Amino acid sequence: MLDSHYERVKDLLPRDEFEAQVRAEMEAWGGLLEEDTAALLVVDALGRNEVAFRHVEDLYEGGDALLRVRVDSVEEVRTFSRKDGSEGRVINLTVSDDTGDVRLALWDEEVDLVLGGTVGVGSRIRIIDGYVRRGPFGLEVSSGKWGVVLPEEGQRPG
Repeated sequence: MLDSHYERVKDLLPRDEFEAQVRAEMEAWGGLLEEDTAALLVVDALGRNEVAFRHVEDLYEGGDALLRVRVDSVEEVRTFSRKDGSEGRVINLTVSDDTGDVRLALWDEEVDLVLGGTVGVGSRIRIIDGYVRRGPFGLEVSSGKWGVVLPEEGQRPG
């Protein structure tokens, strides 16, 4: 998959530099990103992202979430105890595009996107490699283990 991403930017930089940027992106995320996701972020930063984002109305239970949405509301952070005794955090947001809205759950470190002021009401964000499940309030999106929630370039709450 790395080859297909490099094909989109090969006129901009040599392969070894592309691979170095992919590794740097993976390191910047503390090893949380797969190589494919990190490569997609590099391609996006170079302005060559041609990924077909889905619309909220096209989401379905058990499907993947690749969305570009705006944040409409933010709930309070909740803490909880895990089975192993450690503490977890979750915050729910309502996000939408022109086709509908959906609940987005941010877990643990992702909560800091809201608490740190990077994401809030009015922000535009991308959800890459997320997943969709049915929760008590209907469909719910989460980035899961391998996904990522990214603020759009230059977007701040408000």
